Amino acid sequence: MNVNVYGETVSAPTLFCSWRIIMKNQTRQLRVESLIFILFAVLVFAHTAMGGVIESFWVAPKGGNFHNTANWDGPVPNDEVIAVFNLDSSYTVDFEDLATSNRVLVRHGDVTLELHDFTYALLNSLFSAPSIVVGETIGSTASLTLSGGTLEAQFTDIGHAPGSFGAMNIESGTTLLNDLFLRVGAGGTGWLDISNNSMVATYGTALGLEENALGLVTISGSNALLANLTELAVGQQGIGDLFVLGGATVTSSTGVIGKQLGSVGSVRVVGVGSNWLVDGPLDIGQSGLGSLLISDGGTTTTTSFATIGTLPEPKQFPDQGGIGEVTVSGPSSTWNVEGDLHVGFQFFGSLLVNNGGAVFSNNGFVNTFDDYDALGMVTVTGEDSLWDNIGELTVYDLLEVYDGGTVAAEPVMILQDGLLRGNATIGGELVNSGLIKPSTEDDDMFGHSIATLTIDGDFQQTVDGTLEIEITYDFEENLLWDKLQVTGQAMLGGTLEIPDFDDPYNNFPIEILTAESIVGEFDVFVAEPLDFNFHWSIIYNSNSVELNVFHPTPGDFNNDGVVNVDDLLFLLGNWGPCADCDDCPADISGNCSVNTFDLTMLLNNWG
Repeated sequence: MNVNVYGETVSAPTLFCSWRIIMKNQTRQLRVESLIFILFAVLVFAHTAMGGVIESFWVAPKGGNFHNTANWDGPVPNDEVIAVFNLDSSYTVDFEDLATSNRVLVRHGDVTLELHDFTYALLNSLFSAPSIVVGETIGSTASLTLSGGTLEAQFTDIGHAPGSFGAMNIESGTTLLNDLFLRVGAGGTGWLDISNNSMVATYGTALGLEENALGLVTISGSNALLANLTELAVGQQGIGDLFVLGGATVTSSTGVIGKQLGSVGSVRVVGVGSNWLVDGPLDIGQSGLGSLLISDGGTTTTTSFATIGTLPEPKQFPDQGGIGEVTVSGPSSTWNVEGDLHVGFQFFGSLLVNNGGAVFSNNGFVNTFDDYDALGMVTVTGEDSLWDNIGELTVYDLLEVYDGGTVAAEPVMILQDGLLRGNATIGGELVNSGLIKPSTEDDDMFGHSIATLTIDGDFQQTVDGTLEIEITYDFEENLLWDKLQVTGQAMLGGTLEIPDFDDPYNNFPIEILTAESIVGEFDVFVAEPLDFNFHWSIIYNSNSVELNVFHPTPGDFNNDGVVNVDDLLFLLGNWGPCADCDDCPADISGNCSVNTFDLTMLLNNWG
């Protein structure tokens, strides 16, 4: 198309070049107003010549046939006509054949498109304009229901404008094919409900796209499917909630819950057969608040790594990490992580596995980088509850295993600043360079938590490790104490620590550790001094370690409860005047000399 402007021939595609031609022709002395008028005329002419897109409004408040011209204030929508639904009423639009429109705009009211197994194709080619908009204007309330057939679109906004509410219902047997993005709660509040035997297939999905937006997706029933070719973001900048219920399935190549700073995202996968398949990594609390619940037989599968509490850009944005939490609860409720699982990936993350739930991963990390600004917490509690790692489990923060739960890895490494406590089972070799404390999940009325912790494998405590054993009494003064039970070999070192303990000192010795075999001894023993000249002693046996409280017998220098040849040799080895009268353990008589008086006292206590 060519346009003649004061003798100059200008093509519409070179519209802006016409500006230069006009401005160069200074001899014509055009006024600014004339120049604007000419530009406007060129734009209108070019738009008309190329076929402008118009809007056609539905005018039948009680519903009717889509293909009937009488139901529209303009032409029946086609690829150059936008279908606009703006009536404040509830009605059904019936289709009796294939149909097309440029776009569908639902501004007000409750509209049902009864497709009757036909395909309705939206042919908008502008990627910047959504093909489907439900809740288009500020403050509007709109609902769109798709029943039967297939609706094809470029991308879809539900709850488009700030302050708007938009809802879309995908009824049983209906398909929505979305070539680009599905945005639920784009600028306002949006709700997408996907029913049994229906499908939504899209390039990617964002729930709560913008700040202050709210997006909710509920998908329920067998054969209900939300399929994403790329990312599913629940809580992009705003608030997002996703419910996968009753055997429904959601798929995506990646998944993010709580994506950007200030966002809040929540995903619930509930019920037998309900499944979220992430064919790639999954981040829970990437920069915002994210939570994932898998319960009542639901399943989530991640084919790559997963992080709970992430800090995406630690150098550029050191304070913009996310807070993430995951709960896997109930028999057959499962989270399969085919890569590594990071709980506290440079920020705050927690994992709770309870009531028979199970988590499977490659390698596990509780606070991945031992970052003091981060925190990782894992609790596995309840009969048959399980966190099973193919490889290693590294613990820099808190790992708790209670009441029939099991944590398995090969090995489990409790590193410095790491804490393991519980009364259940660790499966596999355990290396302790942190703190181990047998305990119950809840203290009794006196603040005590006496328990037995089992290691189903070998145990090694390094020089940096500590084993804490609590000892107390019940109402009837029966002695109660913690115990570490090892099915394999125990290699001892590091510290044995006994918290505060009061008399009476009866019912000793007690067995605090058992193993198939014992190698080595603790390097350090930490305990409060006992009253009435009682002393602690550690007794190392071939397959157990005992703790004893005794009143020392004169001559029992090694405090093993027996005066024998070992003590005699010690006395003879120190025979003669004491070099330091205050530090002369072989001087039984206290006369600052090891002599016949001390020998006589030793022999009197022989045995």
